[in-house]
Amino acid sequence: MAMQAIQQADAPSAAPASERRLAWEAARERDLEEKMGQGAAHAQAVELFVQVLKALLAAQQRRAYVAWDVFVEWDPSDPRARVSPDTFLLDGQAPDISPSIWSTWEPGCDPPRFALEIVSDKSRTKDYDRNPLRYAALGAEELAIFDPEPRGEEAFPLQLYRRTPRGQFLRVYAGPGPVESKVLGAWLVLTNAAKRVRLARNAEGTELVLDAAEQLAAAQDRAAAAEARVRELEALLAKSG
Repeated sequence: MAMQAIQQADAPSAAPASERRLAWEAARERDLEEKMGQGAAHAQAVELFVQVLKALLAAQQRRAYVAWDVFVEWDPSDPRARVSPDTFLLDGQAPDISPSIWSTWEPGCDPPRFALEIVSDKSRTKDYDRNPLRYAALGAEELAIFDPEPRGEEAFPLQLYRRTPRGQFLRVYAGPGPVESKVLGAWLVLTNAAKRVRLARNAEGTELVLDAAEQLAAAQDRAAAAEARVRELEALLAKSG
């Protein structure tokens, strides 16, 4: 897959401060309306990815904050200079912070290193055409775009954009996955008939990162198997005695 470069973003606004505030509020309201209209399947896909990402970070003993549906803004003079990722990662931040807006011009507020956007019918044009430009301007290190229902030759189940050492924001992958996220130290992989995206520890995508509930269920299965094995051994000893 040839690399696709991101070269430009929306131009800043020169409107007065009062007009900028109104424009900011209108932009956020539009984004919130769009998020609310994306449906249960979209919400479930976001929730699954958030949970497996948190599990991965816990296993890595990595200090980071995982957020979703939070406005991330990078230009105090332009209300259009904002995104609302489905999921994003703030490395080095306390995991219990809860900002409603993340303004990267504030001290200590670095841009997200990784962000995920999940395509829906209402967000298709934005996610394919506009969001890569915006994340390039934001300063994100990686952007993954997951499309559970790709349509047409230029639509893909998974895309990954990555910033190069020279600062270019390039599409480095477009296809069915798995694809490695260097920021996360894991592979993005599709499951549930390509309707969900989650994380794996190997390039084949077979060693899935389990969320907390799945880890508990797996531990219970192991305990039950061990108990059954003990009963088998006890039965064998009783027969032999």
